[in-house]
Amino acid sequence: MTKRQKELQKHLIKVCHTLKANKFPDDDTRKDYLYMTYGVESLSDMNIDQLKEFAVYLGYGRKNKAKPANKEKAENDVSKATQRQIDTIEGIWFRIAREKTDFALRNYINRIVGYRPLYLRFLSRDEAQKVINGLLQMQRSWNEKGQ
Repeated sequence: MTKRQKELQKHLIKVCHTLKANKFPDDDTRKDYLYMTYGVESLSDMNIDQLKEFAVYLGYGRKNKAKPANKEKAENDVSKATQRQIDTIEGIWFRIAREKTDFALRNYINRIVGYRPLYLRFLSRDEAQKVINGLLQMQRSWNEKGQ
């Protein structure tokens, strides 16, 4: 092995040791997996290709799926409720509700989707649409009563 290959091997071993907790609860389980999959008992016995494969299995090189760090990206997230949906929910609620408070709106949303969002923007688009449909039904019955 060349010096560069040894450095790469050391790096990959460090990466594997760092990420091993993602897949394995203890070292015995990890060692059993290594023996069953690669026929080795230690990471130092593996070649570079095996180390790369094992590191990818542990999650190395995958893009982080964490939430966007800045507000602009979070607002453009396609899975979250749009501003138009939020405005519609608030507009209908504050026009027809008996108790026109934010807490009462959160309680209504809880009945529809099963949890109270801290902010309406935390609703998904599907959840926001369910709330809008429920509010529209409530508005129709409110209009039929002639209030």
